[in-house]
Amino acid sequence: MDARILQLLIDRAQEQRDDAARLSSQARRERDAAQATLRTLTDYRDESLNRGPTRGGQLVNVEQIRIAGYFDNRLIAAIKQQSGTHAEHEERVGARDTDLREMQRRLKALETLSQRRTTAAEKTRARREQRQLDEFANDIAARRGPGKEPR
Repeated sequence: MDARILQLLIDRAQEQRDDAARLSSQARRERDAAQATLRTLTDYRDESLNRGPTRGGQLVNVEQIRIAGYFDNRLIAAIKQQSGTHAEHEERVGARDTDLREMQRRLKALETLSQRRTTAAEKTRARREQRQLDEFANDIAARRGPGKEPR
């Protein structure tokens, strides 16, 4: 594979990894927002139960109990819906994290391939230089003749 093509693949893999990281971060923010909304709704529900018309020891009429019951039922429905939304966001976070790990793995594989090629090219260059130095030393030794010491 041509070094330019490999570099283009690495650049593209980096872009894909960065996009996956952005999507993963966005999914986490959405999940956290859904969790905060769910927490708020459950706090409202707890507060509603604590303030219920029969809790204060005061006299209440049927209409107040009906309204409180309706409000509590609406809160329960909202909590169920938000729990589903939170679960969906949690699944999305898992999927985005899996995508991010896969993109990181691909990028690492390409970078490793590039590094190995660079290392192999450096070793080849070093062997070539050593061979040239050996030939040069042999040429000098041959010119001096047998038995002559270097100066």
